[in-house]
Amino acid sequence: MNGTNDGYKTVSMRDIDTDADMEMIVADTVSYGGATYLLVYGSEYIDENEAEAYILKEIKESDDEYFYVRVTDGSEFETVAGLFDAADGEYSVEM
Repeated sequence: MNGTNDGYKTVSMRDIDTDADMEMIVADTVSYGGATYLLVYGSEYIDENEAEAYILKEIKESDDEYFYVRVTDGSEFETVAGLFDAADGEYSVEM
């Protein structure tokens, strides 16, 4: 994770299709099957009650470098979304 935005943890990402930089707010993290997953949404939605969110899987590249991939596998998504849903967060995860 890169830093904070008004007290929120953030990750900076680059969209490989548009080459645009994006700052994502990390709403929560869970571990499952030896992997870490992040529930993130765009920083432009920080003051909104609802936002489109994504589940990212953290991939360790080296001791201090990580990259994140969007979870697109239906089964993996449903399992991890269920973990986020069951967490004590202030949100609900819907597919």
